[in-house]
Amino acid sequence: MTQLQPVLYVENNVGIGFVTAFNAFSRNHNWGAVFQNNLHPGMQRAQNGDGWWLEQVGKLGYGLLTCDMAIVSNSDERAVVISTGLRYVGFASAKYDGWTQMRIIANHWDELSTQLEKPGPVIIRASISQIEVERP
Repeated sequence: MTQLQPVLYVENNVGIGFVTAFNAFSRNHNWGAVFQNNLHPGMQRAQNGDGWWLEQVGKLGYGLLTCDMAIVSNSDERAVVISTGLRYVGFASAKYDGWTQMRIIANHWDELSTQLEKPGPVIIRASISQIEVERP
């Protein structure tokens, strides 16, 4: 079984600004964040699906933060999320700006961290008003 890490793998579509701000307060929440481009450079180029890197993130024991809820709508990619025990957090809207993303994570952090500290798989849909948790 993969050792869970208190690390969020932040997808490029969320942004480096989020990673910088989140890490600035690591002493308060005891988590860290890594930026997708630092581990998987060139991810914005055309590729055949997301399964390969989702599997790598799951095997590292990281949680995933993304704006791409479509990943869990795609049956092949959803199967990877489940089979690797990935802890998946997706924003309810890909149109949230960086400030709104930070507000969502900060406002729901107690509930999010409780879910993320447990083994996956877990799929969390985060919006301004709530988080929805699915444990497939």
